[in-house]
Amino acid sequence: LFFEDARIVYSDAFTEADLSLSVALERKDCHLQARAILEDTHRKQKWEGKHSREVPLSEQEVVRKHSKQALKMAILDAFEQYTGKRQPWGILTGIRPTKLIHDKLAKGMSYEQAIEMTQKQTGISARKLALMERIIRRQFSAIPDLYHLRGEVSVYIGIPYCPTKCAYCTFPAYDIRGKQGSVSDFLRGLHYEMEKV
Repeated sequence: LFFEDARIVYSDAFTEADLSLSVALERKDCHLQARAILEDTHRKQKWEGKHSREVPLSEQEVVRKHSKQALKMAILDAFEQYTGKRQPWGILTGIRPTKLIHDKLAKGMSYEQAIEMTQKQTGISARKLALMERIIRRQFSAIPDLYHLRGEVSVYIGIPYCPTKCAYCTFPAYDIRGKQGSVSDFLRGLHYEMEKV
């Protein structure tokens, strides 16, 4: 996210690297404290990223998930300090960012609570969170009973062309400006498949 052609080396011992990153995670009862120290080995300067959160004591899998997110947030903080670059999607990777908010809404949270918690957990910018909320409200206008569907089928059709490629996205997608010649062929094939199905 921060460097075009970075080579990453995992090591317990110092190597001849431009930057060195070390991370630590402490847990006391329901509290996690993550730290990331980024050192510029040439200039002998350090940047420290921190993130803390409350976690339930119960399930090990839940604690593991929170630990991973806390470490990612600390690392993001350190790299943003070092580069001066802000990552609008925070630590988000994968697909369907709106699912993070949908999950919270389905558990009874308000939009405000769901958005605030998502921001704290992921570092997504206010602008991207506003975009996610607009998408969710549009989804509810089309499918008002989204969380109460029973015995129905939800179909997802992936269109592998986007105006831009988001940093978090793991889809095989293409910039629509670079592949316009094939968009029509793709849509023709998609329509054909839909008719046959």
